Amino acid sequence: MSGRVKEHSGCWFITIAVDVMDQPKADSNASVGIDFGLKTFATLSDGGKRDIQAYYRQAENKLAQLERSLCRKKPGSKKPHEGQQAGRQTT
Repeated sequence: MSGRVKEHSGCWFITIAVDVMDQPKADSNASVGIDFGLKTFATLSDGGKRDIQAYYRQAENKLAQLERSLCRKKPGSKKPHEGQQAGRQTT
């Protein structure tokens, strides 16, 4: 490991060099089957499961609700501005 400190135009810079041993690479010939479903997003052939990302759908539904509420506000009043602020907080 080595390092160097340098000052240039009133700013200080440090450079650090580190020697790292090469790590053996994993076997790239391994394959995995994927089954997409309704209850779990994906089931892998090695037994692993990935859950559905429901937070996206929840945020999408909340945004649609806020947009419907915003379209009913009277233009020029303070209420549309409040509705826009609520929509920005969910995204």
